[in-house]
This record gives sequence, C-alpha cells and structure tokens, in this order.
Amino acid sequence: MNLVDLKNVLISVIGPAPENLTLEPSNNYIKLSWNRNYCPEAVGYYIYRKVSPSGFIPDTCEIGVPSYTGYERIAKLNSYNDTLYIDNNNGSGLLQGYEYCYMVTSFWDDGAEGYASDEVCSPLVRGIPVITNVSINYTDVTNGSVYLAWAKPIEFDSINAPGPYKYLIYRSNDLYGLNLQLIDSLSGINDTLFTDTILNTKDTPISYKVEFYNDESGNRFLIGAPQVASSVYLKTYPDDNSLTLRFEKNIPWINDFYIVYKLNTLTSSYDSIGVTYTEEFIDDSLKNGDSYCYKVESSGGYKVNNIINPILNFSQEQCGIPKDTISPCQPSVYAISNCDSAYHQLSWSNPNNICSNDVFKYNIYYKSTLNGNYVLIFTTQNSTDTTFKYYPKASMAGCYLVSAVDSFANESQLVSNFCIDNCSYYELPNVFSPDGDGKNDYFRPGPYKFVEKIDLKIFNRWGVLVFQTDDPDINWNGNYIENNKPVTDGVYYYICDVYEQRLTGLEPRTLLGFIHVFNNKQKTTE
Repeated sequence: MNLVDLKNVLISVIGPAPENLTLEPSNNYIKLSWNRNYCPEAVGYYIYRKVSPSGFIPDTCEIGVPSYTGYERIAKLNSYNDTLYIDNNNGSGLLQGYEYCYMVTSFWDDGAEGYASDEVCSPLVRGIPVITNVSINYTDVTNGSVYLAWAKPIEFDSINAPGPYKYLIYRSNDLYGLNLQLIDSLSGINDTLFTDTILNTKDTPISYKVEFYNDESGNRFLIGAPQVASSVYLKTYPDDNSLTLRFEKNIPWINDFYIVYKLNTLTSSYDSIGVTYTEEFIDDSLKNGDSYCYKVESSGGYKVNNIINPILNFSQEQCGIPKDTISPCQPSVYAISNCDSAYHQLSWSNPNNICSNDVFKYNIYYKSTLNGNYVLIFTTQNSTDTTFKYYPKASMAGCYLVSAVDSFANESQLVSNFCIDNCSYYELPNVFSPDGDGKNDYFRPGPYKFVEKIDLKIFNRWGVLVFQTDDPDINWNGNYIENNKPVTDGVYYYICDVYEQRLTGLEPRTLLGFIHVFNNKQKTTE
C-alpha cells in the first residue's frame, strides 16, 4: 500500500502587465507614461506601436505582443524606473492624419517578457497644416500647373500664438523635398488653396511643404509644418506590344487605389481603362511603334476624422511607345567539316517555327580556339537563310555561335555553341626514289594546310639519325645529313611531330612510319 504519491509539475510564472498606460499627443509626437511594474525584478520595458487599433487582448498564456497583431517594437527601456517615453519616430516626427496605438510590456534579465498592457490609441493634435492635395492640373515643360491644398490647423495653442497667421509655401523639383525653395505665402488661417504655375510638370515630380507661422509683429515664430508631400509621378516602360505604367510618390496619407486613364485620339479626351491597387499597371494589346498617352488619378486618405476623404490627385500626362524588348529564342547550330575543300558547312534551326514569329536575320560568330573571343563573321538577310559555308583562314578548328535578331534589333542569347577540331591534312609518303631522274626525287608530304612547323627525324635500321628538319615541306634528297652522301636502298624509320592549330591552340600530332628508299645512283655503304 503506497502512502506517498509523487508527481512533477512545471509551473510558469508570467510577469504582470504594466498598468495605466496614458498618451499625451502633440503636433508630431506622442508622450507615453505608465505605472512602474510592481515586480521589482523587472529590468525594463518594451514599447510597441501600430496605426489603428488591433483589438488585441492576450490569452492566459500569451506573453508579449505577437507579430500577428500588426504591432512593431519601436523602443527598449533598460530601467525598471523609466516609465516615460516620447515617440517622435526617431526624430523624424509622426505623420498627421493617423490614429497611433501603443502597448507596453515588462521584461526580465533572463529575457522573459510579461503580459502586454491595455491597448491605448490617439491621433496627433491638429496643430499644424495637413497637406491633402498635390495634383497636376496641366502637363507642360514650361507652363505646367499644380493644385496644392491642405487642411488648416484646429488645435494649436492660440494663447501663445494669438496671430495673425501666415502660411509659407515651399517647392522642390523632386519626390522628397531635397531642395525646398520658398515660392509664396498666404496670410490668414482659412486660405488653404494654392495653384502653382509656370512649371515643368512633365519631366520631374514636384513636392511641397507648408509652414504655419505666428506672424505677429515682434513675435514671429514657426508654429509647425507638416511632412513633405509630392505629386504622383507617372513613368512608362516599353515592352513588346505593351506598356508598363509605374507610379512614384512621397505622401503622408495612404493611397488605396489608382484609376488609369488613356488618351482617346478620336475624342482628344482621357478615358478610364482600369483600376490598380498597386503602383503598377500594364496596358497590353498595343501596337509596337505607336504612341500612347496616360495619366493616373490616386484615391486615398488619412485615417482620422475631419479631413477630406477621399483625397484625389492626378499625375502628369505621360506618353510611351511600346517596342519589342524580348530577345528571340536562340537557334541550335550544327557544323561539319569538308576537309578536302577546307570549309565548314553550318546549319541551324529557325526559331520562328517554335517561338515568337519575329526573327528576320541571323548573326554568325566564330572563334578559332576555345579560349579565343567570338567575332561576327556574317549576317544573313532573312529568317529562312539557315545554312552558311565558311572558309577558315588559319585553321579548320573553330567554334560557332548563331544568334537570332528580330525587327527591333533584339538579339538572342549567345550561350549554345558548336565546335569542330582541325582536319588532319599532313601525311607522309612511304616510298621515294632519289635517283635524279626528276621523278619522286625528294621526300615530301602531300598537299597540306594549317601546319606551322614540324620536328622530323629519320633513322636507319640501326637507329642512326640520317636526316632531320623542322621545315614542313621536308625536301629530303636522300642524302645523309652528316656527309651529304646518298643513303643506301632500304627501309628507314621516322618520327614526326606535326604542329597544327587546334581548338586548344598549337598542338603537336605525332606521325610514326617507314620509308622505302630506292636509289639507282652509285651506292655507298653505310
């Protein structure tokens, strides 16, 4: 009978959530504060942020702030007593027009993280202008115009800034306000519309910044300024029978979608042709070489109340000409050698039979060695020319590439080649008769090509060297090399290294054989 029962139990202790998280918003930052964790073993806090509420409530064993909530960890405070944090987006300022939400957790020196605090959200104080429109009114190189609008500030400190007020308007010919120049000003707080004229709106995006000033005499100071906002800048990229439209922008609000318009050449007006939820749109079924013009209307907004919604802005008008930029398929090449006539016969496949039917000529490239560089040697006149005869000059060795070229000068890849090694032309006879009758008096090779040199040695039956030369023509008259006297009739043995140009460069080919010498002149003894 067991009087004792033992069981192992694993217990996890989870740190408590920070309490009483509060937010104090300003024009471009939010101050966070919370109660110090009542567990003094905690060593610090993590700060998490997202735009718009998530509704996250941690489960019993769910610690920290999971990534599926959309929250991003933005700060780590390494002190248990540090319960204040100012979020200014690392010095660049938070953007107006959004509701910012936060959670805070505690962490311990072993890396453990506790429960998340309650989710607390707040927009920024509307104490500065909020740009809503940078819309291209008219596209031109010199006389373009832009419509600029903003929402006026409504929550600034009017006691310290009693007015009168003034807006200063800055412009930069780029997306990011890299070269802002003061171009105008508007007095008062309610005038929030401005038309900028005499601009090049065709070739570059345009960005603006609006500063809000207290313009009291003797008390002039900057109250605040919003983020830079740019126009939507449209670019076109040509492709085969299509154009790809891409949109660039730098804005403090969120664009939800874009409406694409194309110029109707019959009515001279722009017609809507589609909607895209990304910064790209492809218009296909076009004709290569024709011009097509477009503009884009963006639709979006801020995620807070009391600001115009939707925010609509037009890009500049932009034209493009589709062209074929796709390379044809590469032909498969094959070659054979005609050693007797010293030429290569090439043939290749016609890509029009298996790929796009747009090839109209071929380029033929050649190199004499594997390590050499290809050189263009011929261009055919039409796509049906799929054979070529080439007479190499230095060697029958070589490699070939054949590329296909379409009507827009797109050339296929140069990756699939065909190589042929040199023909073995150099051959030696096995008999000659140096008897002075004018017939077969010299030991010579048959007709040959592409031999740079030889190393020939001829021996008698006892292994004595009787003749040697490096001249490919040889021209041995049957005399001893030492005393220039005729050799006796008989069989002689030779070793000949023939140096020929091959694919790998100058390479020797060794010939071994016998020579029968028939000499009817006065014999000499060996």
